[in-house]
Amino acid sequence: MKENFSMRTHYGVLMKKFMVKNKRIVILGADTFGGTHVKFASEEFPRRSINFGISEQNMMAAAAGLASTNKIPIVNTYGMFASMRALEMLRTAICLNNANVKIVSSHCGLDVGQDGPTHQIIEDISILRSIPNLKILTPMDKYELHSQLDWMIKYNGPVYLRTIRRK
Repeated sequence: MKENFSMRTHYGVLMKKFMVKNKRIVILGADTFGGTHVKFASEEFPRRSINFGISEQNMMAAAAGLASTNKIPIVNTYGMFASMRALEMLRTAICLNNANVKIVSSHCGLDVGQDGPTHQIIEDISILRSIPNLKILTPMDKYELHSQLDWMIKYNGPVYLRTIRRK
């Protein structure tokens, strides 16, 4: 039987498993724990989950600070907000310092459902490719997502991983 769930749902399930294995992981969100499906992990690990509200720039700067304390901050937001709204902090606080921050974006591309055109992003890869030290990952399915997420957590440096909304 073919499984029918979205990449972001699988990501939420995987994050819970990775947080069990690695106590250094801290998840950050900007009122996006539900939309990025990390609410499963945040409910299991509330002391390792920080919701910044609608404040992506502050979240990126805080992630850089957490990385300086040997934590592995994983920022969870929509691609539009990671690559455009919080771009200055991503570039300056994270990437130019080669901070060990991971950004996992959901809602990449045009398929954002009822969230509409304000949440669509097709230019995130072209914007972020110009940022020094940043690695960009785009898994095609749940198997690639698992292996890329595993690599991302082990890699020491900034990584941007894209997921999609739809099933």
